[in-house]
Amino acid sequence: MLDLNAKMANKKVTIDDYEIIFILNIRNKLRIPSEISKETGLKIYDVSRALRGLKSKGLIICLNEADKRARLYELTKKEKKF
Repeated sequence: MLDLNAKMANKKVTIDDYEIIFILNIRNKLRIPSEISKETGLKIYDVSRALRGLKSKGLIICLNEADKRARLYELTKKEKKF
């Protein structure tokens, strides 16, 4: 099993990022930003910023980029192994 802290230290992941990774991983289902916001208590703009960062780091993927209102996110297959 991978050491989450060591892996994330190289990618400069914030505490908000950890919360989002946890939410995406624990329930193992697709999420839209508003659901993540409700489950974490983070403001929607903080969730959106964190999702963009996680996506740019290759930790999550957006399954429907063209949909501006309800983008679906999930962990990459590699990250699901945590």
